[in-house]
Amino acid sequence: MQNHYISDIEIRKIADYKLTTGSVMDQHRDLFLFSYYVGGLRLSEILTLKWHNLDGTNILVFSSKTKSHTKVTLTSQAMAILTKYSQNGKNDEYIFPVLAGWFDDHATENINKTISFGAKFINMNLSIIAKMAGIEKNIIYHLSRHVLQPIY
Repeated sequence: MQNHYISDIEIRKIADYKLTTGSVMDQHRDLFLFSYYVGGLRLSEILTLKWHNLDGTNILVFSSKTKSHTKVTLTSQAMAILTKYSQNGKNDEYIFPVLAGWFDDHATENINKTISFGAKFINMNLSIIAKMAGIEKNIIYHLSRHVLQPIY
């Protein structure tokens, strides 16, 4: 059952592992860590975030699953990740440019298919990063939503 969770130690190993800044692997790790730092957002929610969703300390997230908006407070770690991507960020552009230009973002069907395809690639890279960082279990994006709480 523990393989369905990720520990704080494993998160630190992933966060601290040296990757080339701006590389695809670095971007995929940032998606994973951003989700973890804001409390476990779905990949589809993060990939469709645009700069206009950010108000400085919070981000407005739309869930296609629940068809609702949620305001999420950004931690300092999440803000640090956003800073990496903010240099050329325009209001109507995606924060994380992972899927930029891959689809017509007015066609929901195209967005969902592209995110599904992208998730496979992201999960493959997260698994590779985890192994390089010395983590034995298979790490996939969904684990960013299931944190193992430390026992005191």
